[in-house]
Amino acid sequence: MSDQTQPSSPPLPHQQEHQPGQLPAYPASAPSARRTGSSFGWIALIVGALLVLNGIAVPALLTLGIIDPFGANFALVTILQGVLTLALATTALVLGIVGIRRDASPVPGAIAIGIAGSTLATVLATWAINAALSLVY
Repeated sequence: MSDQTQPSSPPLPHQQEHQPGQLPAYPASAPSARRTGSSFGWIALIVGALLVLNGIAVPALLTLGIIDPFGANFALVTILQGVLTLALATTALVLGIVGIRRDASPVPGAIAIGIAGSTLATVLATWAINAALSLVY
């Protein structure tokens, strides 16, 4: 007569015998909540690059002689550049924060946050200094 054995299911982690110093086997942790398909960080980095190019634009136009620093349009160009800088910096900061929280790789979002944060700090400090100097002079 043959001995019939039934396949048994593997023992649960709390039922397994383990050697001293050996940890019981547990199932792997739940997958990460980050999505791999989103690209907020990369978009934020591109907006940050546009922000850097925006900062170079007016000095380059002045150097090339396209904008006259004593002309009537210089104030308008400066105001438009300031508004565009503020809009790009805010957009890059928000997209960078979303990119860090959602993207698989937080590095592009972190770089965008650094660029946008330093730009916003510079803009706010410049406004504060200009306001203080306008009160003094």
